[in-house]
Amino acid sequence: MPRQRYESNVANSATMVIDASVWVAALLTNDVHHDASATLLRTLVQRKQQAAAPVLAWPEIAGAIARRTGDNELAKAAVAFLNRQAWLEYVPLDEPLARYAIAIATEQRLRGADAVYVALASQRDGMLITLDREMLERAPTSVTARTPIDWLHNT
Repeated sequence: MPRQRYESNVANSATMVIDASVWVAALLTNDVHHDASATLLRTLVQRKQQAAAPVLAWPEIAGAIARRTGDNELAKAAVAFLNRQAWLEYVPLDEPLARYAIAIATEQRLRGADAVYVALASQRDGMLITLDREMLERAPTSVTARTPIDWLHNT
């Protein structure tokens, strides 16, 4: 995996990057990963810990919630709720981040959207929190990738 870092328009700081899979699980009470995902997010809020996600998370979260519930308004309300969270930063997918994601996608054989989350975590020297098995298994060694339950058991 190339160690080159691409400079983006956002300040480089260690941040926890949270994948859309975790947000969806936390928001849908019938999801098998709901308890761990919701507990993780509550813990971050209590600790006043900043977190980030690419703006790509918006359509991913909305689409997943709409597909699973059949409720378009709930999906839109969920994204609107997340946008009001001051502790959460949404990072634009600018060209440098996109180019870094290309390198990660090709080297690690990840889906393009997944590579964006991994690239952001790498760029921020942060931890990636995800429920996606491929992201957990294929993230480069420079990125610490954990499930919500793993993070909760190790903090």
